[in-house]
Amino acid sequence: MQLIIKRPDNWPKLHKDDLVSFICPSSGLNEGNLIKIKELVGSWGFNVDCNDLENFNDGQIYLAASDEKRFANLQRALKSEAQAIFALRGGYGSGRLARNLISQGVGKEKLLIGFSDLTSLHLVFNVCFGFSSLHAPTLQQIVENRVDENSAEFLFDVLTGSVEQMEYEIKAVNNLARNIKNELKLPKLIGGNLSLIEAAIGTPWGVENAGEFCLLIEEVAEKGYRIDRALDHLINAGCLDKCQAIFIGDVGQDDDVGEALSLFADSVDLAIFRINDIGHSRANRAIALGCCAVVKKDIV
Repeated sequence: MQLIIKRPDNWPKLHKDDLVSFICPSSGLNEGNLIKIKELVGSWGFNVDCNDLENFNDGQIYLAASDEKRFANLQRALKSEAQAIFALRGGYGSGRLARNLISQGVGKEKLLIGFSDLTSLHLVFNVCFGFSSLHAPTLQQIVENRVDENSAEFLFDVLTGSVEQMEYEIKAVNNLARNIKNELKLPKLIGGNLSLIEAAIGTPWGVENAGEFCLLIEEVAEKGYRIDRALDHLINAGCLDKCQAIFIGDVGQDDDVGEALSLFADSVDLAIFRINDIGHSRANRAIALGCCAVVKKDIV
């Protein structure tokens, strides 16, 4: 089976000398990595709009800077002439900016790129503003060699428009997924990190406010019972009432994690799929969020 998502027509196709912005809405980035990241983006041929470096690490314990400074960094990127906005790393903190982002708006739509803690801002873009965004490796991961070369190349190809259609191998987990017809058309795909999806319950950017949707889930270094608890919370809170299908990316390999996923798949009236190479592993392929998707069954 395959999950297929068409690259949105309104996304810019980045060319040589196009301007991109950096943001650090979560945890801080050391200066050495920032230098490497600027060199990487330069090797891709892009120019960097990066004038507020003090907001990338000003001595906060687990945040890149104060909420005010990180939000100012985000606002500047949104208002700049940059074609795309890269979140340099994850960690923790994007959710602290979501409320202000909703109240002040974003103006012109920009292509937001990143994953993990950036899930909070992806949800704001996808649920509150109706924008699409790109769940993709962070630039810090790439320069630290924590993402394989194929994933980095795929990200570049998506950004430049060399990839017009994003395709992913998926595997049916439950009978509802196994018994689909040759093709299943789905509403917009949203989501990302399970902990951040759960943390958004009851907020304006919670998935329960998305209308019809399908959900992407990934997680890292969590025990099976924690994943079970988070998924059960989504069910009990009614967050999956309008969900059409769920795609589970990398969530860990422990036996108890597999048991948690099996219990979940058997307890919901939803098609559940596993999707390869999405999440906190060396293979982390970029995938569009906020876009409609299609599942195609292998025809023998």
